[in-house]
Amino acid sequence: MNIMTFFAENLFGLMVFVDQLTRKGIGRIIRKYQRFFGWIVLLVDAINGLVISLVIAICGYPNGIGEKGLHRLWLLVQHQDKRKQLQEDMLKHMQFSAKDNAYLTDRVLVNQKRKQIYGTQFFRGEDGILRPKPIADKDRCNELRRSVGLESLEEYSKRMNKINTVQSHNHFRA
Repeated sequence: MNIMTFFAENLFGLMVFVDQLTRKGIGRIIRKYQRFFGWIVLLVDAINGLVISLVIAICGYPNGIGEKGLHRLWLLVQHQDKRKQLQEDMLKHMQFSAKDNAYLTDRVLVNQKRKQIYGTQFFRGEDGILRPKPIADKDRCNELRRSVGLESLEEYSKRMNKINTVQSHNHFRA
């Protein structure tokens, strides 16, 4: 393992740990702190965006950081909705896995107010059910999903709503 891979895996690993802790951690369980943790998520995303931009400014686009490092970086970039240009640049210059690239492609398209390709981005309907945001070619969506290693849109929708139900239940237990 070279020094850049070691550095990236550890730095991005720590950043992902904090990212996920703020999104899925204590704030989701303790209802009265929900608003506070929303602000913490925004702060963590801002710091992560600055660190990623700093890494790019110093080292260039860090493609040679190994599969684990790239996946961790992808997760951080996926949450940079306030820095859409960063997401677009990373999509253009990075060599993420086909699956991660599909998620980021859809994220970028949805942020550009365009239809997604792979059906990875969802919204919550008024009935509380998660549904995919508009898809460019719904007839080919599952074929495209399979080509990058994603489960069918129907299976993904079912899983997303199951996860959402569990998280909502845990959120309101406190």
